[in-house]
Amino acid sequence: MEDLLEPSIDIARNGFPVTRFVAGYIDGNYDDMKDYPDIFRIFASQSKPYESYSLTLPEYAATLETLKEEGLSSFYTGNISKLILNAMEKGQGLISNEDLAEFHAKVYSPTRGSYRDHDILFPPVGSAGPCVVEALNILETFDLSLTRKYSAETIHLMVESLKLAWADRLAFDADPAYTRVPLDGMISKKYALKRSREISKDGIIIEAFPGNPWEHEPSNKRGADSSETPLGVNARETHTCHINVVDKSGNAVSLTQTLWGGFGSLVTIPKTGIVMNNGQSRFDPDPKSANRPVARKRVLSNMCPLLIERDGLPFIAVGSPGGRRIISTMLIFLSNVIDFGMNSEALNEPRFHCEIREPVLVEPYWIDRIPVGVPRVLEKIGHRLQMIALSGGSFNGYPYMSGPASAIVLNAVTIDGTADSRQPGAIAGY
Repeated sequence: MEDLLEPSIDIARNGFPVTRFVAGYIDGNYDDMKDYPDIFRIFASQSKPYESYSLTLPEYAATLETLKEEGLSSFYTGNISKLILNAMEKGQGLISNEDLAEFHAKVYSPTRGSYRDHDILFPPVGSAGPCVVEALNILETFDLSLTRKYSAETIHLMVESLKLAWADRLAFDADPAYTRVPLDGMISKKYALKRSREISKDGIIIEAFPGNPWEHEPSNKRGADSSETPLGVNARETHTCHINVVDKSGNAVSLTQTLWGGFGSLVTIPKTGIVMNNGQSRFDPDPKSANRPVARKRVLSNMCPLLIERDGLPFIAVGSPGGRRIISTMLIFLSNVIDFGMNSEALNEPRFHCEIREPVLVEPYWIDRIPVGVPRVLEKIGHRLQMIALSGGSFNGYPYMSGPASAIVLNAVTIDGTADSRQPGAIAGY
């Protein structure tokens, strides 16, 4: 524990430089922070502009020191928990002593899917992994070797595959401890083949509706057809980060973490530097939804850390921030690597995003990176292309779809890593 926490303690205590990107986040949340004195004092008390000054987090450093000395129990039943519960009482919060004491992290074995003879390992609960694998399964039913990377046909098939997979995600995916989830059916190759027959090469799916993955569940897991309603649309995650690590033996880690909103809920536990997340906004308030809120239930997340194996060996570690757009980011990246032979630099390729219906959101420079005439062909088929606005996020003045994604690709003799150019990121080797 000491070895793990000491670098973070050092950074929190001694400070780190505020980049233009971080300064933009602080400035964008400045007015909201004014209503929350603790977080305003910690992050926004410096006079503008924020860029270039060093930000120190002494209270957070002290909290990490307590964890180092007292162990994790301090957070759930010890001194840190007392500060959390005191803040709950003063602020009329809902977290109780029992909630903290009874909470525990759940460890799951990864679920395996595949795409064109590459194994895909993903978290089975609370992630976007099932949706990405289903979309890839649908895409796999089409022979992309006969197409080009940015051809209208390839983009069309990707968009339509995403629509169908999103429809199932919104209808069926949730915490399996509270809702029956047809996971095996959703990632079934036979089910993907059936769904792919809904795709026409000459027209678009106006609105995708869920299929019946229960038909493809093992007989001992089958349930009734879902009558759940789709989740409402949630805002794009703005405070998510992702890291990949590969060691000299080929052991690989893909890790995504999120506060959900830009500064979570803006609620900070006094004297701790702990910012509370606003992840409950990812629940759907519709009582018929598979993702409706229930006490102790784990919310459905868009996070999608992935590990890819080729011939039984680690091949790719990849993931991304970006909320709902993570799903399209992962599909485009994996197709570019597996179908079109790219390396980790595929992260910097143009992106688009679509859910159950049009429009297809595209980055401004997307039009400049694809062959002339392709947008016109897509629009003739029926697609409605829409440029994302600066409000979708920008870095160096350019709106981006999602990021900063990162990836490590293990080749025969090299380890290739890329940090997405859309936001600040870094790669390192030693």
